[in-house]
Amino acid sequence: MRSDILLAQIVNTLMRDGKKTRTQRQIGEALIEIRKATNSNPYIVLRDAIDMCSPLMDLTSRKQGSKVIRVPTPLTPRQRIRRALLWILKASKARPQRHFSQRFAGEILEVINGRSKALDSKKLLHTEVLANRSNIRNK
Repeated sequence: MRSDILLAQIVNTLMRDGKKTRTQRQIGEALIEIRKATNSNPYIVLRDAIDMCSPLMDLTSRKQGSKVIRVPTPLTPRQRIRRALLWILKASKARPQRHFSQRFAGEILEVINGRSKALDSKKLLHTEVLANRSNIRNK
């Protein structure tokens, strides 16, 4: 997990109170759950799920005169992964399983199947970006 950039970012995003080893163990257990459910490489499934949830753009607020307008701005790859992870975590907290690894793995599988609330969050953000695309100004 330490050598891979994506897994390291996932662990650092999920880590609470400096308990990195605990978070690494939970992610490992979630990857085992994904392997049991799909019989395929869990890393590829995880990467595909994060790619499916990653937004391309975000809205930032900017003052123009006396108004505050929302301007679409592109996200860096690291920001995209973080936003997708936060949405997946938020959706997994509503799941009924007791252990985090089961909830996280279940939510990853829901994303792959196209039934996750994280995908709804991405779709909502993209519709807002499209609605505010007229605020983009070239300098």
